[in-house]
Amino acid sequence: MGESLSQFSSIEINSNVQNKYLKFGEILKEMQPLMEKQGKIDLNHLINCTEEWIRTIGSIRAQKQVSKEKKDFEIISETLLKEFDRLEEEVCLDFTNSIKLFVKGFVKTQKEVR
Repeated sequence: MGESLSQFSSIEINSNVQNKYLKFGEILKEMQPLMEKQGKIDLNHLINCTEEWIRTIGSIRAQKQVSKEKKDFEIISETLLKEFDRLEEEVCLDFTNSIKLFVKGFVKTQKEVR
């Protein structure tokens, strides 16, 4: 745009307007690198913000997954404890029945021996 205004000033008849076009064109030429630099800074800032949001979203998803897995672990642990308690009861009952049968058999054998 600055270059266009500088060229446009050369065809202007009025010297006052011509000088203003020329100065404005020079100002725009000087602004071009600054605008490009600011654009790069803005783009880098946008990239950094986007990366931060991606990390934040990933962290939230990971935390949700950890919470779900912790809940699943607690449910499985509770189920296992219940099953171990049930198994312990069954083992105790089986042992008690085995001892009763052994004692009955022993008493019966002792009665036969007498």
